[in-house]
Amino acid sequence: MEKIVLYGMGANFLDYKDYFSKKYTIVGVSDSNDEKSVLCDNFVRCKEIKNLQFDYIIVTASRFYEEIKNNLVENCNIQSKQIISLKQIMEAEKDVIVIRMYGGMGNYLFQYALYKKLQFLYPTVSVKVDLSWYYSENMFLMSFQVPWIFERLFNEKLEIASKTEVLVSKMKGYYAEKEMSKFDADIFMRGSGYYNGYWQTGRYFDDIGDSIRKTLLNINENAVSYRQKKILHHIKSSESVAIWVRRGDYIANEENRKIFGDICTDDYYQKAIDYIRNMHPNAEFFVFSNDEEYAKEKYRDMNVITYNLDSQEFKEFNIFLISQCKHIIGANSSMSWWASWIHGKQGTVIVPQKWNNTTSCPDVYEENWIKM
Repeated sequence: MEKIVLYGMGANFLDYKDYFSKKYTIVGVSDSNDEKSVLCDNFVRCKEIKNLQFDYIIVTASRFYEEIKNNLVENCNIQSKQIISLKQIMEAEKDVIVIRMYGGMGNYLFQYALYKKLQFLYPTVSVKVDLSWYYSENMFLMSFQVPWIFERLFNEKLEIASKTEVLVSKMKGYYAEKEMSKFDADIFMRGSGYYNGYWQTGRYFDDIGDSIRKTLLNINENAVSYRQKKILHHIKSSESVAIWVRRGDYIANEENRKIFGDICTDDYYQKAIDYIRNMHPNAEFFVFSNDEEYAKEKYRDMNVITYNLDSQEFKEFNIFLISQCKHIIGANSSMSWWASWIHGKQGTVIVPQKWNNTTSCPDVYEENWIKM
């Protein structure tokens, strides 16, 4: 194996070290900041690199490559042909597109939709998802649940990126969402790289919407509980109206409350309910909420569907149940968005006039939704 010195101990240093150790013998690690010597056993100061037996120095800090290269040549007597940038190495790797998945179900469905769109646009490129956000201590179970939900509930298998593929994709290009719920057509021209964002607008996948809707409606009946099947039958046999009441973290979490709170007020819901009742006097309301105590008290004369942590039911099935109602009164929530989008253009869909308190979200609404 060729021998290398790895230069640069930034945020992704351990990933780079692990990646290159499979391809080369790492004889030393260096950085312009000598204080980082405590982070690695085989740290070598810049001026001591020349004493090592190596074939190449791979510079991981591509942005500062020229500056680092000049310093190594002029001050450390290293030949320029022995100095290679990480970008040069990665450009020789196979093309790959990786979409970062993070957040709850409503969020990662948008990321899934972009994943499907990029698979459609780049059929010869490997397109995968990065689930590493869920590997933290608090989210570890979801690292299993997210692919399991797709496979168990929707009969859909996700292509999951390895650590190496994530690393390579980031070096191919890093594309972050510029503005919340604002369509950016340029994202489709990027090709290989790493895509980081929420992508919360249907404009990213309108042209393949039928395919995505078909997947999300392809529910595995074996994953659905008896109680949920009874609710679905009730919904389909009545002039059903879903009301999605999002509370929980929209109230308890101060940061979330600043962004999303105080939009779907009691006044909003009452106006929407009155609007539906005027059009459909025989309407039957089904209230879906993540706040069981509040919903059962506030809407005690309606059908209330909530889930507790001990439930063995798929709470994600809520999206499907809401989508099957004849009409929907939604909230400024990504789960509500997906239920309303899956529902399509039949019946009435009412949504709040404002989606959040900090950004305009110009492309979050579908054309048939009534803003109230």
